Formats: sequence, structure tokens, C-alpha cells
Amino acid sequence: MSEFYDAIVAGMGPGGATAAYRLARAGLKVLALEKRRMPRPKLCAGALSPRAVAMLDIDIASAVECEAQGGIVYTHSGHDLEMSTQSEKGLIVDRPRFDHLLLKRAASAGALVHENEAVEKITPGRSIRVQTPCNTYECRYLVGADGANSVVARDLAYQRRHGSYTLECVIPDHFEIIRRHTAGPVFFYGYLPSGYGWIFPRQGGASVGIGVLARHTRLIRAHFKSFLTAIGLPAEYADTCKGYPLPSYTIRTRKRHGRDNILLVGDAACLVDPITGEGIYYAMQSGELAAQAIIHSMDHDGTPAFFYGQSLKSIKKDLLVASLIAIPLNTFPEMSILSLRENREIAYILKDITLGKGSYTDLITVGFKAVPKTIMAYLRGRK
Repeated sequence: MSEFYDAIVAGMGPGGATAAYRLARAGLKVLALEKRRMPRPKLCAGALSPRAVAMLDIDIASAVECEAQGGIVYTHSGHDLEMSTQSEKGLIVDRPRFDHLLLKRAASAGALVHENEAVEKITPGRSIRVQTPCNTYECRYLVGADGANSVVARDLAYQRRHGSYTLECVIPDHFEIIRRHTAGPVFFYGYLPSGYGWIFPRQGGASVGIGVLARHTRLIRAHFKSFLTAIGLPAEYADTCKGYPLPSYTIRTRKRHGRDNILLVGDAACLVDPITGEGIYYAMQSGELAAQAIIHSMDHDGTPAFFYGQSLKSIKKDLLVASLIAIPLNTFPEMSILSLRENREIAYILKDITLGKGSYTDLITVGFKAVPKTIMAYLRGRK
């Protein structure tokens, strides 16, 4: 006879660990399954926005690489933009250590954590069956937090939606451009056929990478070499770097949050900002909302997926607007960044978004008003 749990959480990244923690604290019998042994290697620039930092109720000092106060955007044509804040700080964290801290928090709240045990198959139903190489379990509720290639999403018949792909490597601070940017993340637009490059500082070096739309992934390593050369770094770093899919939110993923008593969070639900690539905040926030939806459904009529879908509406609306804004940003990056320089109100709203105080919806009206001014500035720059 298989073991029975109130809830099983598949995947112990930030989204799954947050859900497991909240469910265990509420008194549910929780099993958390993680396919690797923590701390495991994890490719990620590791940026925690101030709103993500505000969600934490534990000390993560041991995982922090550095603090970040704003950032810089460079464009190939020189329309650069610096955004900084003195009031609130983000963090750059080491993802293996950060995720391990969140896993231990869930375990301390009472969740039973099985590492080195991946979900292989799920069978939906009033009692959900979860199969792993080690055992078969049953549960009333299942949270799929198993990443961009989610098994839970696959078994719910959701198509794999990878809007873009990235390559990333850690480069030591032997190089001037790395040493020059230690105060916060740096973004580069116009150096690639789509998307952007980045430098995220960390102790002794930086995470350097690129993200491009799916249609440009066939030559992504060549694009990375060209980008590294353009910013003054050795192209050979591209030979050994590793990549991962980035399941950005789009209109095609707007209904991808689960069904009935099975919920998807974080990358499994494609809750990644299509402009900044921010995923950790949305993973933790969706993990929190998924746990709340499960707990709420236990005493109210309605499925967890219904309550969860309702709670995600404002997040999804904002990410949908972001996906629309990302279209001109990918197509006309120089002009898009120029609009930020020429219209400080847009830059202020974008900064508020990263701080968790604004929304992409706020940019729509202001952005339309800025079009004539931006075009004139662009034409002046071409003379």
C-alpha cells in the first residue's frame, strides 16, 4: 500500500520550498521531493529583487554574494541608462546555497524532504498518485514546482513552452569590465539578434550570460562568443558555458497554473518576467499563493486550482503586459532604451516595478505618450 500525504511538492527550488514550508506550517502532512541532493549545482544569475527579499523570514547571509543598488543598461549605440536606488537593496545570491536554506526551512516546519528522488509520473484523481524511482505515493494535493521541463505539467498535458534560452558562465574579476561593475546588475541591449546580455556581480567575479528568443537558439553559442568579444571578454568562455531554458510568460501560457487539486508554480507555470528574466520572486510568490489556495479549499467549496487561478490574476495580467512590451524591446532595442533615457517617467516606473511598487500596466499610457519624443531623439542621434 502506497504512503498517503495531504500534499506532495515536486521540486524544492524557491517555489516548491516556499509552498512546502507554508503547507507544513499550516499542519498538513507534506512530502517534498527533490531530484538532486542539496546544495546542488544550479545555473542562475541569482538576482533577488527588493520585493523578493521582503518575502524572506530567514537569515540568508550565508548565501549572499553581494548587495545590489539599482543597475545599468548599455546599448550598442551608446544610449546608456543608469538606474539606482539608495532606499531599498536587492541581493545577488548563490542559488545552490540559497535553495538549500529554503529547503531546510521547509524541513524545520515539518515537511518530510526526500532528496535524490525525482517524480517520474503522476496520475491525477481525487487521490493523486505520484511515482518515483523509489516508491509510489498518494496525496490529496500536488504542487508541481519541478521547473521548466516539469513532469507534472507534462502529465497534465500542458505543452512545453520555452520562450527563450540562455547561456551563462562565471568569469573571474581578472578583467576590467568585471571589476568596473560590482554595485549591481548590468544589461546589454542591441548586441544580440534578440534578448540581452548581462553581468551580475558576485564574490571574486561575475555571472555573465545571454538570453535570446527560441528562434535564435541554434546559433546561441556563436552569439555568446560575439557578445563576449564586444564587451572585452575572451570568447573562449562560451565554449564551456552551460545553458538552460527560460519559460517566460506569454499569452499562450495564461491558463497554465494547474487543474483541480494539482497546481503549478514558478518555472513550471511559466511565471518568468519576459523583460527582466526575473523568476525567483514569481516562484516564491506563486508557491505562497498555491499553499494558500490549498489551505483555503479545505474549508470552502471550490477546487484549489480555482482559488489559485483567482489569486494569480493580477500577476498574470501584469506579466501579459510585460510580454507585449517585450516585443518592441526585442525588435527595436536601441529605440526602446532611448525611450527610457528621454522620458524619465518611464524609467521611474520601471525602477518601481523592480522594487515591487509598480506594474507594467502603468507603463502603457506613459509609453504611448513618449513615442513622438523618442522618435525625434532617435532621428537626431542618426544625423
